[in-house]
Amino acid sequence: MRDLWVEMQSLARIVDKLWDGVASVRLTLVIMLALLLLSIPGTVVLQYNVSNVDPGVQYGYDFWKFGSDLQLFTAYHSFWYVGLMVILSLNLIACSVNRWPQMWKLAVAKPTKWTQATFGSKAKELHHSWECSLPSEVVEKRVMEWAKSPWAEPEVLISEKGKVQVFWQIGRWSR
Repeated sequence: MRDLWVEMQSLARIVDKLWDGVASVRLTLVIMLALLLLSIPGTVVLQYNVSNVDPGVQYGYDFWKFGSDLQLFTAYHSFWYVGLMVILSLNLIACSVNRWPQMWKLAVAKPTKWTQATFGSKAKELHHSWECSLPSEVVEKRVMEWAKSPWAEPEVLISEKGKVQVFWQIGRWSR
């Protein structure tokens, strides 16, 4: 029984490593580079469906036989191009599944109030504060009108005497 448990754990580790490999962005880049390089024959070599000239007439027999075996004359419908597109699709699905929980958490997260210490820990160029003679209610109303858009609903986090903290986020669902 213990041997079966050890074997199952070993199999689980192999599946995890395989999943991590399929869901990696590095694999996406390699596939995209391969698609880029393997698109060259579709551009350079005469294709069956592009002109009325048969590649068998255009090229010599040896190249025609080689090109037919590798499907160079129907490059974008060839087994290798379609196979790479299928692998890219599986890779993108795996990447999306892997990153979905974190993206969902970010998209539905409730904004939190920042304390003065939190503001102090951020870079100075990110600090925006204004002084004006208008009452804070008027400033809050104008900021809310300015920040409102069809894609983002601003939310007032702090509305104290002389201080207003507004949160809004555009494109959170586009993640």
